[in-house]
Amino acid sequence: QILRDLGAAAAPDRAAELAGKVRDYLGVDLDAQMGWPSVDAALDHWREAVQAAGVWVFKRPFKQQDVAGFCLDDARHPLMYLNNEQPKMRQIFTLFHELAHLLFGFNHLERTNVEHYVAAMSGHERQVEIACNGFAGELLAPSEHFRAYAGPALSGGVTDDVLHSLANNYCVSREVVLRKCLNQNWIDQRFYDERVAEWKRRAEDRKESKGGDYYANQGTYLGAKYTALAFRGYYRGAYDVDQLAAYLGIKSSNINQLERWMNNKLVPK
Repeated sequence: QILRDLGAAAAPDRAAELAGKVRDYLGVDLDAQMGWPSVDAALDHWREAVQAAGVWVFKRPFKQQDVAGFCLDDARHPLMYLNNEQPKMRQIFTLFHELAHLLFGFNHLERTNVEHYVAAMSGHERQVEIACNGFAGELLAPSEHFRAYAGPALSGGVTDDVLHSLANNYCVSREVVLRKCLNQNWIDQRFYDERVAEWKRRAEDRKESKGGDYYANQGTYLGAKYTALAFRGYYRGAYDVDQLAAYLGIKSSNINQLERWMNNKLVPK
């Protein structure tokens, strides 16, 4: 509810201000963020923080590869889904883009080609989409910190190596860093468009391997918090094993293996 109150009090043209307040509410400071060892750890930490604030975050591989994620607003159980086929850094951006839509009170489906998608919009819809992009970018890499931290690093030129290093430090995508550079007028629109197009071409040339452990995948899609909640209801006698399997989206015969994954995930390392 506190998150909703923050969103209700902020107009889309004050998205940057809202980002700072939401970061404070989530309780994640920049030192902690920049100390995370990997983008996988970053996604886990951000996901846990958003869920602790009252928003369910699920993941699935989408058949529609042009969809990055979506959110559904609900008074009691707002939720979002992230496309697990997207790079982890992109999933982090989508997480906060969709959170912004929830804070502004909108259901939303996000496309992967953000620039083209926004360009096709007009009026209030376009204003909100730009605001949600701005919110995500500002929360993940606050402008004041970015100017002080990235400015010296980029003084020798905006190269792929420096952009990659900054992206890793903030645990965001290179596109987010490049957009921050554009907003600071350190590069022009042409430079931004050409670099993003080149990265996209390279990404399309690479095919990530599929597969992995089925139960780890299923648990990751649902999240340890939701999985634990489902098992808790089952052990309290609220429903039978078949209903538990339905809640988890698996066969009843696979319950024990998924529970094993959950217990390993929740045990402190």
